[in-house]
Amino acid sequence: MALTKLKIQACKDPACKQKDGSPFTVMFNPEKYTREYKIDLKSVETIGGENKRIFWGMQPETLKFEFVFDATGVVEAPTGLKGKSVPKMLDTFRKMVFKINGQTHRTPFLQLSWGTLVFNSQMETYKEEYTLFKEDGTPIRAKIIAEFIGASDEEETKKRIKLSSPDMTHTITVSAGDTLPALCYKIYKDISVYQQIARHNKLDTFTFLKPGTTLQFPPLKQ
Repeated sequence: MALTKLKIQACKDPACKQKDGSPFTVMFNPEKYTREYKIDLKSVETIGGENKRIFWGMQPETLKFEFVFDATGVVEAPTGLKGKSVPKMLDTFRKMVFKINGQTHRTPFLQLSWGTLVFNSQMETYKEEYTLFKEDGTPIRAKIIAEFIGASDEEETKKRIKLSSPDMTHTITVSAGDTLPALCYKIYKDISVYQQIARHNKLDTFTFLKPGTTLQFPPLKQ
């Protein structure tokens, strides 16, 4: 049975429903990868003037790993890289992950898939380390150190919280990870009104919202 290798697929949308070209297959699978999750905390001034750190939400997940390009002949290069030098291989890869879309004015979304791992993302940081050379200095092996940030579907987010205008009443169903200050900022662009909204919805606490709860965000008096 052939060894399954990590594939990187360029996409036109965050959910990778629209593929853009053929997937890129790495020559060597990474020895490890790291998934990182970060909690976003914000300082909020309470009625008594005290600054309190509250849960604002979750930052996008990141995925980090390293992989190698090799032109020594030790391993046969995958389709698309056969017969290419390391600089040409790297150029091929960079063109895929950094290509600017003329319509969206952004780099492509990328779907990373390897075994049970499926991660929709965009490239965030990228570094090349050249580790082996010919006598004339031509690189024949290079290591890529890459970090990808999880892709979010902005349109789906807008549909979920039903944004349109702060002059209209919005009804929102709370999802996991939502916080009242964060929702207030999305609708009113003002975090300080969360206490008014808590009173309007007769909430006992604003630090934890139960998923599935329905909240109303009415127009606010100036």
